[in-house]
Amino acid sequence: MNIFFKTTSVSLLLFALFVAVPVFAAEVFVEPDNNPGQEDQFKIDVFLSTEEKLNAIEGTLHFPLDLLELKSVDDGNSVINFWVEHPNVIQNGDIRFSGITPGGYKGSRGLIFSITFKVLQEGKGVFDIRDARVLQNDGRGTEAKLQIIDSPFIISKKTVVFQVPVSETKDIDSPESFVPE
Repeated sequence: MNIFFKTTSVSLLLFALFVAVPVFAAEVFVEPDNNPGQEDQFKIDVFLSTEEKLNAIEGTLHFPLDLLELKSVDDGNSVINFWVEHPNVIQNGDIRFSGITPGGYKGSRGLIFSITFKVLQEGKGVFDIRDARVLQNDGRGTEAKLQIIDSPFIISKKTVVFQVPVSETKDIDSPESFVPE
């Protein structure tokens, strides 16, 4: 019986070691235009990708004030249905955001918001997301694992100024009526 116990124990140990348990992690990342030149305006998008339903997100996006001037923030077409805190500048170079999606969001490349910048000078910088967290759509608000992907960028001199067209979208639809409960 002692041999049976040892064999079973070793088998269970090997099974536990070699059977991969999937670990789901959400990702928040920024996608800027490639290498904008001086005096250009360009837009970046902040995305959420997740394999499990999430219903809340918050964080702070930081950008270098010496290189970029914030022109506008657009939260239209976002996977966030209700903003607790619309993306806005809270201090120099920090844009704070917080929102919820009742029923949850699951998918890849879900747009959170977009930002348009004007280039001030050449140099290197990073769009980085700080103090971010996401909550599962499990009825308890369990914090999910989150991977932050920072986005370094380079602004270089160009002889031809390339202006990225940024379309302005206007919300002309009336909001749906609802009764808070």
